[in-house]
Amino acid sequence: MRWRLTVPCLGLAMLGMTACAGNQPERPTPADQQLFLSLVRGLQEGGRHNAALAYLNDYRRSFPGDPEGVLLTAEALLGLGRVTEAAELFSSLTGTAEIAGRSFWGLGRCYAAVGRWEEAIGFLESASYANPSDARFLNDLGFAHIMVGRSDLAFHYLAQAADLAPGDELIIANFLLAAQRSGRGELVRDATSRMGDPDKREKMEKFLLEWRPNAVRNHSETSTVVND
Repeated sequence: MRWRLTVPCLGLAMLGMTACAGNQPERPTPADQQLFLSLVRGLQEGGRHNAALAYLNDYRRSFPGDPEGVLLTAEALLGLGRVTEAAELFSSLTGTAEIAGRSFWGLGRCYAAVGRWEEAIGFLESASYANPSDARFLNDLGFAHIMVGRSDLAFHYLAQAADLAPGDELIIANFLLAAQRSGRGELVRDATSRMGDPDKREKMEKFLLEWRPNAVRNHSETSTVVND
């Protein structure tokens, strides 16, 4: 879901940092905090990572040490290709119980972004252990196994992800890719033949036919290393 600004003076004023004309800043409430975080998530979902980061810099001044603010900052940095900075923040949160899974997931994506797939797998396994029913974690873990040639193991994780999120086209595509690469061609043919939309079926068949591991680009074009 994408969020739209409809509340006058929503933004930093909501956190008591800049008041609307004629008003005095007020201390932000927990409801303000959650609304602001929702705004940031909406910006990130829309790919507006620079805008999200600008809001988060002010948010973290009002709520220093808030784990969710740190996590969303790391997500924004990863979205901007600042992988090393993102990894440092994700790493600082892995001991925080309520967001440990998402923190390990972030670390896994950081290492995947620079092609360090085996290390990425270790973090993605930790993410899935922390949150076993999160289809995103299972999807990325399965895809990482595809990238290192473990197609049967990839199929195992991606089958779980597909069961949890049957409407997610990316997960279904990765599931069928793992099925194809692990010798389950009949399953792939059956699944694609049952796709009601001819355009979607054609795109899926083209994807499965043309996919090659060396065609996968890093998430980041600017980073070359994640510091240990």
